[in-house]
Amino acid sequence: VKGASAWDAGWQWSGPGAYARKHSDLDGYVLMLGRLRAREALPALVEKAALLTERSEFSHFRAVAMALEQIGDPAGAPALARLLELPGVRGNHLEPVHEAGIVPYGSHSPGAGDVERRAALRELAVARALYRLGDVGGAGEAVLRAYGADPRSAYARHALLALGMGVPVPGTGR
Repeated sequence: VKGASAWDAGWQWSGPGAYARKHSDLDGYVLMLGRLRAREALPALVEKAALLTERSEFSHFRAVAMALEQIGDPAGAPALARLLELPGVRGNHLEPVHEAGIVPYGSHSPGAGDVERRAALRELAVARALYRLGDVGGAGEAVLRAYGADPRSAYARHALLALGMGVPVPGTGR
């Protein structure tokens, strides 16, 4: 990981591609360092996070967020906070719509759903890792709370669980 001066070709979330390989070779090494909880890899991971831009592939964001979260060192939090500040990375939650349960997705063109899911999943992965590493500036919690009210229940449940708030069970009143 340390020897790689740039990211390789990553994977962008896509519905039809969800069953294919979901990470690049470098993503795989990054993920393995996280699974090993290799604290000595933290500088290299922070360096790789600094190379990410708003145009970088989803798999790179996910790999860095997961690895830093699994290592568990708060020193990785500033790198994650910077990722949330990149244009388009933050603010992809949907506000609840109370009129006839209609959720405005903006476009129903082919691929629009992939773009919407990719943006939300990228943001959630980074925010959850940031929150669990000490949440520099409170950005991780703010993102998770916004998704906690998202009408897309899978994202809302994930955010609430990450916040340790539990998940309401539909139809039970609890």
